[in-house]
Amino acid sequence: MRAAGTHAIAFGDDAIDVALLAQLVDPAQCRFVGDALARLAAELADGRQSVADLLDTLDARLDAEGLAAVVAPTFGDRARARRFEIAAALNRLRALRLRV
Repeated sequence: MRAAGTHAIAFGDDAIDVALLAQLVDPAQCRFVGDALARLAAELADGRQSVADLLDTLDARLDAEGLAAVVAPTFGDRARARRFEIAAALNRLRALRLRV
């Protein structure tokens, strides 16, 4: 995962276009969103929770642990983004497959 300013987030082989997300005003927020998506994919998304439940779990962890809940301690230059921007980036992830 890497962010290209506030325009895009490279997530694996996919590029997530976040240029129109007006609330993402700092590249550090885009890096955080990418880290949050990676954490969701690696740990939280088990196929049994809704997207809203996943974001609730992520928010609760962030409130309890701070950015360390998502970002490795050796990484710096991250700024928390709202759950809405995380959901919007998730919505723009073309490779995403959901079960209903």
